[in-house]
Amino acid sequence: MKKLLIILLLFLNHSFSQSLFELDSAIEKIIKKYKLIGLSICVILDNNIIFEKYSGFADIKNKRLINDSTCFRIASISKTVTGTAIMQLYEKGLINLDDDISNYLGYKVRNPKYPEDIITIRQLANHISSLNDGLGYGEFLNFAYSSNIPDIKDLLTPQGKFYTKDIWGNYKPGTKYSYCNAGYALLGTIVEKVTKMRFDLYCKKNIFDKLGMKSSFNVDDMNLNNIAVLYRDSIPQFDNYEGHKVPRDLSNYLPGTNAAAFAPQGGLRTSAKDLSKFLRAHINKGVFNNHRILSDSSCVLMHSSVFPLRGLGFLSKKSTISFHFTESLLKDNVLIGHAGGAYGLLSGMYFDKNRKYGIIFFANGGKYGNYSSGYTDFEKELVSIIYFYLRPLIDVKNYIFTDIEILKVITDSSISLKYKN
Repeated sequence: MKKLLIILLLFLNHSFSQSLFELDSAIEKIIKKYKLIGLSICVILDNNIIFEKYSGFADIKNKRLINDSTCFRIASISKTVTGTAIMQLYEKGLINLDDDISNYLGYKVRNPKYPEDIITIRQLANHISSLNDGLGYGEFLNFAYSSNIPDIKDLLTPQGKFYTKDIWGNYKPGTKYSYCNAGYALLGTIVEKVTKMRFDLYCKKNIFDKLGMKSSFNVDDMNLNNIAVLYRDSIPQFDNYEGHKVPRDLSNYLPGTNAAAFAPQGGLRTSAKDLSKFLRAHINKGVFNNHRILSDSSCVLMHSSVFPLRGLGFLSKKSTISFHFTESLLKDNVLIGHAGGAYGLLSGMYFDKNRKYGIIFFANGGKYGNYSSGYTDFEKELVSIIYFYLRPLIDVKNYIFTDIEILKVITDSSISLKYKN
């Protein structure tokens, strides 16, 4: 039995090298098929990067190519970092997940339709607080991203400048799912209130620096020549700085006023390679390279299903604290992670907690195909192809003696995944 295992592992090594070449070729076909402007991919297994690819343009006009350090504004994947910050405060006993958020903000926050029901941190983190992104949210964000940052109270309370009635749902807090970006801006504000630190600086000190990441929620901290421009129909939509940006004046900003200024809901800029450190910390239940950012019990809580998603029709997903489960991205596989989409970007960060592999991808523009069950054709095809070619390595311990399909891949390096061009 031991000799057979060694022989099969030798076959695996040879087959894996061939599979990497074939995978790279298959991804090139995907890039052409979906007319991607740029793409970053990082795949990890057992704490190591086993495949990475960087292709296309970070900036079309200036012919700047994407490389392994190119940073993208990754949209809603950012929420997993915000959730991690919240759980750090929970571990330290600085917050209680089921407390009334009013206790931390210093003013009363209620759904006016259910004034006797408190709004909790756990509800915000799981998108079940009855808070919505109302009609005033867009204008609120425009101001939040300027130097004239409003108080987040002006979005939440009836007397506020940006308040609209539709910001609160017609249902009791804790009873219904409704995906809400404003809720994560509020969570970031709670982080600031409790720590008396700006949200971007808190994350830098307590998450990014510990993991050796050069990521930031503040674009003024970044090398502008290393940030990918985001495109829709090949027209720049966001982060089109051309190497120059006047830094925002934050000298008068009071932490705890409105962390939406740093976009806890979607404003993290990072590279796929850098983000893989954060993902590996979560796969390893809170630790990466001997640096711990969360306890194992906190990670278990973050990665445990809490509420089925119904608000957006994603019936194949389930919500956790800033992560979600999905069964529709990769057939017959349950993955944990988060998707992102804004200004033409499409991004994903997912992992299998049992087999310890993860996939990260960022695309800064393209024609992503049809959308169904929570994902585009591009996302489903990319993740399926990556898994197909790397499956012999990912599943070797579980399937090496029992899975006929795997053995075929081991012995026939010419096998390839057939998909429509």
